[in-house]
This record gives sequence, C-alpha cells and structure tokens, in this order.
Amino acid sequence: MLNIKLDCFNAVKQNLRSAKNKTPTKNYYISWGVRQDLPQILEIEQSSFQCPWTKEEFIKTLSQRTNVCLVIRKTSGTIEHDIVGYVIYELNKKYLNIINLAVHPHYVRFGIGSQLIDKLKRKLAIDKRRSLVAIISEYNLTGHLFFRANGFRVEHIIPNEFCDDKGVYYDGYCARWHIIRNM
Repeated sequence: MLNIKLDCFNAVKQNLRSAKNKTPTKNYYISWGVRQDLPQILEIEQSSFQCPWTKEEFIKTLSQRTNVCLVIRKTSGTIEHDIVGYVIYELNKKYLNIINLAVHPHYVRFGIGSQLIDKLKRKLAIDKRRSLVAIISEYNLTGHLFFRANGFRVEHIIPNEFCDDKGVYYDGYCARWHIIRNM
C-alpha cells in the first residue's frame, strides 16, 4: 500500500481562523487529471505540504496503471478555471487507496476536499469496491479531522510509515470509510 502524502498544511492556522468568513459555493467541476495539469498540481502540493512531492514523484506515481488522478476546477458559467484541488488514488480489488489529496490553501474549508471524497464514495458503488482507505501522518491533525468529518475511522496504526526530510520516522494511521450496503 502506498503512503498518503497528507502532512500538515503550511497555512492551516490562518485558514482555520479565516474559515468563518468563507462561504462554500457549488461552482466546481471534477475531471480526470492530465499531464497538462501537473504545473498547477505541483503549485498546490508545494503550498500545502511541508515535504511536498516532486514532479518526478508525481510522474512515477501516475505512470502506474492502477493509479488515477482527479482534479477539481473552479468554474464560472461554462468557463473552466484553475485547479483548486486534486486527489490521487490507487485501484485495488476491494477498495480505493487515497495516496495524495490536497486543496489550494486559498480554498481550504470551502468543501473542496469533501467533494473529492464524495466523488470517490460514488465510485465505490459503481466499481463494487467496499471501502476507501487513507494513511495519515500522526502529526497531521488537520488530515485526521478532515477524514473523520467525512466518515472515516482509524482502524490501526502503521509504525514508521512516514519519513520527514531529516530522516526521522513517524507512524501512520490507517483510516477507512466503508460503504453501507442494504441487505
């Protein structure tokens, strides 16, 4: 299972403080991520994480045929604008593994990440998979709260799952959301 890159956001405190002034809107469109989207994805990655992925890491991850990228764009009428968030996930036989998810810091707390998660939840029913899985750094409180708010529950801890830029290892928390089947 690949690691999810959900370290602490650089600007979390400012975004949490200003969240009361933000009004969520529905002017967003989710589509497949393509190579031309990579510069905007890299910009979001670099502004969102303390240890961001490199261009090479994105290319290597997305070159694997079981990995998929979705992007969410801000729209105005029929015109598509900039990418405001993305999710990269891995297709497994019984579940989808969220590898990387990020939202541009200016759009945090607008429901962008939740829209991406909801899209993946809808895919489960179509693809007959039963759950979404995310591995979250033990220090990523924002990630833990986000996934909990979206119905995920931590199932177990994975020792030494993450390594920071100084070579220090720390644990990952495996969170899962199960589809509810009516029987």
